Amino acid sequence: MTQSILCQFCHVGHLHTPFLKTVFFVMTLDLIKSLLQLKTPQGIPHNVYQILQLWIVSPNALCKDLIVYLDSNGEASITVDEIDDGSYDNCTVSKLAASNLKFTCDDVTKPVDVTLYVTDNSNNIDSCVSKITVIDPAKENCVFSKLVFTFPNAFSPNKDDLNDVLWHKNSNIEVDELKVYNRWGEQIYSYQRKGKPWDGTYMDEFVQNGLYLWVATFHSIKNSRLKDKNSGHVLVIR
Repeated sequence: MTQSILCQFCHVGHLHTPFLKTVFFVMTLDLIKSLLQLKTPQGIPHNVYQILQLWIVSPNALCKDLIVYLDSNGEASITVDEIDDGSYDNCTVSKLAASNLKFTCDDVTKPVDVTLYVTDNSNNIDSCVSKITVIDPAKENCVFSKLVFTFPNAFSPNKDDLNDVLWHKNSNIEVDELKVYNRWGEQIYSYQRKGKPWDGTYMDEFVQNGLYLWVATFHSIKNSRLKDKNSGHVLVIR
């Protein structure tokens, strides 16, 4: 019996004798492995023994390395087919999956290991690793000589819904921490991620009109490794 014919028996629906159906439905995988460890398949028909061997053999995962290029947003994606280098199985490969298919500026500095998982019809799994080299073709999507960041030089916290809070307008920047000090050096406001912008109050009371010092640390949204710090003054007008 050729392998191509045997593979037809890997699909339970193609078993045509009650004995073969009973073997595939009743035998546990551990029992099958125990039987196959015997030097001679005692008590098992030779063709069934061959089928069981095919059923527990894992597929062969084959990977290839890949180079990907980031777009203008500093992002790139791939498919499993792009890193599969002809993975195969004695019967049929039923599923390909990968540990990661999306890349950003954070991945530019060194190749990224992506694991390819290959599954056959009997749920046997093999894996291999592909190295993905991520390149920023524009040489600017992920590299900044200095992050440009600043706050408005004045705001008016008078609850008229116009310029009521101190916040930035830099779409490519995320603030990690912001502190505001009065003219005596007293810290009157502190912000950390997911906090609220300063509304011009201190201890639930509006501060007096005047200049206040702000100090901020921030990073690039496109590349979290790019961080910087800046400071300046803002005029509170009510």
